[in-house]
Formats: sequence, structure tokens, C-alpha cells
Amino acid sequence: DVAVVVTSSGCTRLPAASSSSSSGADAKAPDDPDSHLYLPKQLGNKLDLPLTFPAYPWTLVSPEYSSCCSIISTAQWSALFTALGVQQFIPIQQQTVESTWQQLLTDPQYVDWKAAVEQTSNDVRYVVQDWHWPGFAQLVAGITAAAASSSSSTQQHQQLKALCSVVDGMWVNMKQQGQLEARYSIKTVSRASAVRPPSGGRKATPSSAGLSAAAPSWRPGNSSLPSSLLLQLQRSEWMLASDGKAHRPGDLFAKLTSIQRLFKQQVLYTACDMQRDMLLRLGATADTSLEVVLRVLGAWSDSSSRDSSNGPGIRLTPAAAEEPAAAAPAA
Repeated sequence: DVAVVVTSSGCTRLPAASSSSSSGADAKAPDDPDSHLYLPKQLGNKLDLPLTFPAYPWTLVSPEYSSCCSIISTAQWSALFTALGVQQFIPIQQQTVESTWQQLLTDPQYVDWKAAVEQTSNDVRYVVQDWHWPGFAQLVAGITAAAASSSSSTQQHQQLKALCSVVDGMWVNMKQQGQLEARYSIKTVSRASAVRPPSGGRKATPSSAGLSAAAPSWRPGNSSLPSSLLLQLQRSEWMLASDGKAHRPGDLFAKLTSIQRLFKQQVLYTACDMQRDMLLRLGATADTSLEVVLRVLGAWSDSSSRDSSNGPGIRLTPAAAEEPAAAAPAA
């Protein structure tokens, strides 16, 4: 069964029973950011998506639904479309990948897993459950491009502030759903039973029983095995800073009285109110320990020869935002 929905780009067919993470317009891949439909503000979305982030290719359900039938309330329309998989914002998606340890070690996407991947035999497969935010990079790129083409930074400032608010509002759910951590299981293909002995001159054939693995024992992810979603949030320049521009969270300091008293305006601060644990997890600095002070002094020394027209504020070294390498898990 399908439902035909009127959208900003015409009629779209949606599965009548659809999950919120895989629904979208016809003939588009489920992980394509443009494949999803979104609720307009008139149907209960807290954000006016095209107005807030005009560069992103939103496809909205027609706002005319809110006034087309007097016996159906806006809340009822919103509940119906949500059940059909219509989104309020770009969805985070789960992806399952199966590969050998060699493939994991050579895949740039999993470079942070090198310390945890065991060099096992070719009979062992890693089954990785990871989390991605496919549309996030496109959204940030649109904000940056808009700022580059405009003589005013006001629009970029507003969009970055809105994005920080959105991520802050999603943070608790990210943690509860385990989206900040990737998990993996290890399964083994038994060679002994993988090939049936030939009989009657027939060629040996793989045994489906031999190729199937026992139920995997999940090893939970931790800070040393971050999800692609978490790495993207840590490494992308999207967080609004005190200079009005987008920076990596690891380049910024939390706007705390103790930090401001010590460093004044000589470092970059976060410009939005966000949860402290989120800032720490994403790499922002929120303390004035001796290590932090020495790192700042070193950055000041390195930047002393720069033109003062660059404005106040320094960036910490990239190492300041990286998490320590993890020890390899026990076999």
C-alpha cells in the first residue's frame, strides 16, 4: 500500500507503513539527503526549514493540508505524516557494514578504529553498526557558500546559531539511541564445514550451514570507537564562535567565567548556549588546567607573528580535540 502526498515539488508516493529513517520520495536511495519529505511549519514543525536554511534542498509536504479539512487538526495531520516517515529535520541513519580487518584498516572512514581492530584470520568478519548524518555536510556547505557570496555575515550567523540549537536539541536523543558510538560483532566462517566433500563427480559447493555464523556477541562501542556521526560533529567547522564564524568544536572554549577571566578575548569561545557534556564530548575546552594554559601559551607564541588584522582569538592545535587512542580489546 502507498500514500500519495502533495508536496512542494508535486505529488509523491510514500509507503503506507514506513519507518522514519528510510522513507522518502520515489526512485531515490534511502540514504540520499534529498530523498526525504519534511513537515512545514504550518503542520507543526518548530522550524521554518526553507527560511532558516535556504540553501538546502528541502521537499516539504504542502502546507495547504492544514486548512483543507476543518475536522482534522494540525496535530492530527502532523501525527499522520510522521507515521508515514515525514521528517522534521535531516534524519540520522544507521548503516551496517561487513568487512575483514584488512578492509577496516585501509578504509579512511574507520581510521580511528585502528587501535581496536584485531588482526585476525581471513575467516573472521567484522560486522559494524555505525551511524551517519548524510545531509549534515551538505547543510553546512550551504551555509558556508551563502556567507561567501554575501557581503554580510548576518545570514551565516543566524543559520549557524540555528544549527547549534538544533544539534543541542537532538543531543539527548543521540545519546539515548546510542548514535554517538559504533558497535561491532565478530563472526567466523568455519572452513571445515564451508565446503561439502564432492560426491558422484560433482564439484564441491559451499554449505549454507557452514557459511552462517553463530549469533555474534556484541562488543559495545566506547569513546575509542566513535560513530561516524560523532566524528563528523567533532571535525566539521559548524559551531558558531565568538568571532561570528564557524569552527570545529575542538578549536573553541566554553564561555565560562573562569576561562574568560584568565584568557579574556584572546581565545575563541562558543557563541551559543549548549549542554556542557555535549561541548566536552565534541572536543571544546571547559577548564583551565595547567595543560590547557600551556597549550594556549604555545598557541599564542606560534601566532605572535601573524597580522593583527586577523582579529582576536587563537585556535588550539588539532591534537587538543582528539581523543586518546584506545588499547586493543581483549580477544
